[in-house]
Amino acid sequence: MTKFLISAVILYLGTALSLSGQCYPDRHNTSASSAWISCETSPNPNPARGESHWIAYDLGESTRLGQMTIWNTNNPASLESGAKTIEVDYSQDGINWTFFQSFEVPMGQASSFYEGDLGLDFENLTATHLLLTITENYGGDCYGFSELKIERFDPVSTDDLQVDNSMDLYPSPAIDHVFINYESPISNPATITVLDMAGAEIRSQQARLLTGANRIRVDLEGLPSGQYYIRLKSATQLLTGELTIIQN
Repeated sequence: MTKFLISAVILYLGTALSLSGQCYPDRHNTSASSAWISCETSPNPNPARGESHWIAYDLGESTRLGQMTIWNTNNPASLESGAKTIEVDYSQDGINWTFFQSFEVPMGQASSFYEGDLGLDFENLTATHLLLTITENYGGDCYGFSELKIERFDPVSTDDLQVDNSMDLYPSPAIDHVFINYESPISNPATITVLDMAGAEIRSQQARLLTGANRIRVDLEGLPSGQYYIRLKSATQLLTGELTIIQN
């Protein structure tokens, strides 16, 4: 599976005093201009978050995401404005947002040898838009960080979508949801992905499998009528089932 490092294209911004980016192979400078800084709250694209400090990225297409690396505010005079707690939402259309996870970012080091910190691992989450809302900083008047990189993976090949008849999907045809009945040999995390017949990922969700029988609900709301694949990927197995969606 091919992967790339990408810096997402910025679509929306909370109120910002400066915005630019600089990428080094293994370090980051201490220039105040190499940071995104928000000193006033503004209406968040996710209405549930209200007025806040946020930045949203348009990835241009539905994209499978991997490991994030983040460089915090690194200028010696503004380390306290660096992000401490970030809430991450994702969306396919930039309107309907789903919460993914929150994470903490260590304070910047005010060093030209600063190599950043590992953030979230999106574990093949599929999204077209990402929204980062900083809910806590290190005490400064503004909120921000310097740089963000995320692994991007190639689309799924249809050659990998061999239907496994052992996948139990109910109901089928489905309307707004389907259940996967799955017997797991161990307790482990899994990714459930909905794909179209060309292998493009439409949406995905995370699940925690328990040892033994599992019944996992997969949201299909908003998907048009047609044929789809449902894929379950865990540490022990990769299953793909075919599903028909019929909208009233």
